[in-house]
Amino acid sequence: MKQTTGLTREESQNLADRVLRHASASGLAPDGPPILGPYGSLVVTLTYLRRNSAQVDRAERYGVSQSTISRAVSSLTA
Repeated sequence: MKQTTGLTREESQNLADRVLRHASASGLAPDGPPILGPYGSLVVTLTYLRRNSAQVDRAERYGVSQSTISRAVSSLTA
């Protein structure tokens, strides 16, 4: 996990929890792809941003479509 996101699993889980709490308190609901869920969307987004990799590469790695990766990244970076 640290190699791909720069965070330990515990740190990434804590970040996901904080993002979801903030979104809920703000009346915003990250509407990332259900197949990835909130935590998976965060991991995909962090990996995408850290490695500056193509979305299609992330899609292959996680077994989803490129458009799923695009929706995950957009839901957390918009």
